[in-house]
Amino acid sequence: MELFGKEISLRTHYCQLYDNEIEEVKEPYINLYVRFKGCNANCKFCEFQNDAAFFDELKFAIVLKQIKEKVRINKIAFTGGEPTLDYKKFRKVVDIAEQISPDSFFVLNSNGYHLNKVLTDDIRVDNISLSRHHYIDKYNNEILGFNSISSNEIKKWNEKIPDLIHLSCNLIKGYVDTRARAYTYLDKASKIGANSVGFVSLMPINKYCLDSFIDFRDMKLESKRFNQTKILKYKDMCVCHNYFYIPKYGDNLIFVYTKNTYKPFDITTSLVFDGRNLKQGYGNDIIC
Repeated sequence: MELFGKEISLRTHYCQLYDNEIEEVKEPYINLYVRFKGCNANCKFCEFQNDAAFFDELKFAIVLKQIKEKVRINKIAFTGGEPTLDYKKFRKVVDIAEQISPDSFFVLNSNGYHLNKVLTDDIRVDNISLSRHHYIDKYNNEILGFNSISSNEIKKWNEKIPDLIHLSCNLIKGYVDTRARAYTYLDKASKIGANSVGFVSLMPINKYCLDSFIDFRDMKLESKRFNQTKILKYKDMCVCHNYFYIPKYGDNLIFVYTKNTYKPFDITTSLVFDGRNLKQGYGNDIIC
């Protein structure tokens, strides 16, 4: 489609399941990532630590209306930095998105800074991907550089609102870096009521990432308790591996995924609004 005078790629096919035939989606769509700059954390693996926190709410509303008039927006992901750093602004942006595209799926990617406020507020969030890089609060806080939401608080919210909070764990040398520690992470996740976990290998953006890199595949997690359910590929650009894990205690299965992105700048079926500009994909191609 054409958007603001530029040709935009739409998502027309589902990801390929194993080596099966690629299936067309019923209605072409895009995913929109709304990126808030500025963060309270001090993660050594992050490339966005020093970004300015400006966000043009009026331009966001104009851009969103234009997109919505032309195509289905499947998902709107609020990401960062830390989206809730300026909570009033975050609330306003989410409200704008709900007014313009209420049928989209809303995802919040957060380090937990204002999570209690999000969960007690009357704000539209369908899923929360919570950065939790270790099963022990002390080490998770050490990685993030601040005291994030505790295990006990996560358990309380999972009991109150099941299936809302998904845990995202970066694999880091010296932290969650072995099969045993990954299993312990999943057992602890089960104990606090989390049903879904993503294991993420660091992107090679700086020396810390290179020195601390752990390849998920090298951990060899598959066993009688850790089984693969499917492999999904999108062209030659990325592949997702999905699993389920049977914890030592509790009767809830943990669904686990990991994603390898080989050509991030070639994935142009997502749009990114970075507070100032709308961009195509994960590169620097500014649309407006």
